[in-house]
Amino acid sequence: MQVPVVGVLLAAMGAAACGGSSPTSPTTQSPPPNPGPTIVASGENWSFRLDGFLGAPTNSISPGGLVIIPTYGSNAPLVALEGAFNVSAGSVSAVLQPFGRCFDWDVNRVRFTGARSGNIIELQGEPNQSQVVRITVTLSSGGDSAQGTYTISGGCAAGSSGPITGRRVNYTGAWTGMMGSFPLQLDMLMATTPDADGNFVVSGTATFSGTSCFANATITRRGRGRIIFPDIVSAAHRMELIAEVWEDLTSMKVTWALTVGACLELPDGITTFVRQ
Repeated sequence: MQVPVVGVLLAAMGAAACGGSSPTSPTTQSPPPNPGPTIVASGENWSFRLDGFLGAPTNSISPGGLVIIPTYGSNAPLVALEGAFNVSAGSVSAVLQPFGRCFDWDVNRVRFTGARSGNIIELQGEPNQSQVVRITVTLSSGGDSAQGTYTISGGCAAGSSGPITGRRVNYTGAWTGMMGSFPLQLDMLMATTPDADGNFVVSGTATFSGTSCFANATITRRGRGRIIFPDIVSAAHRMELIAEVWEDLTSMKVTWALTVGACLELPDGITTFVRQ
């Protein structure tokens, strides 16, 4: 039996507050120190899961919004890091979205720099809400997975540590499943390079059987790590999907909601797609 992972509320979720102070009146201050150049996202798409939070997700429809994916482990300080990871020899970097109660979701990124010696990679993140994440992993011989440990100092997650497991993820290919009683095939293409925030653009075609609502439909938006946002768009309809690929990369749990147009045979729902 696989366990669900990572907690994310996409409908209406504020910052994951771990303390703070009341706002104060503006005062004259010296300008803040220059933080240095922004770490530019590069490399391939990776997913890192912490403390053994691996497996298949559990999704649900959120009242008045779109999705909750997945629910297990959401109370942990940090359960996953998803996005771009450059494992080139010598200097390495990563731009990863954190999931966990001590980090803001979606727009928040942890930017890492470090070094690789042989197959051992050491990374340190820039301070994020006063938290510094450090990772030491060993790459597999094929370079598509990694295992090691992490530690967090400062802020809400201070003192957290444990095992971390990472793997390279590519969505490109055909995925098939049922949306209600209608078969759907997603022929998806993932970009090979990320944008500045560690997202990978997804594109391709979506082919329904048994409904005329999505004739000549295409796929758009992005993904990072094992979390994908592949909207389906046709001339009169738009459907927002949010998916999480299972740890073995053979299936993904999908939650969908129609956001433009009317199609009574395709109400909002949850399903599983399988890679062909």
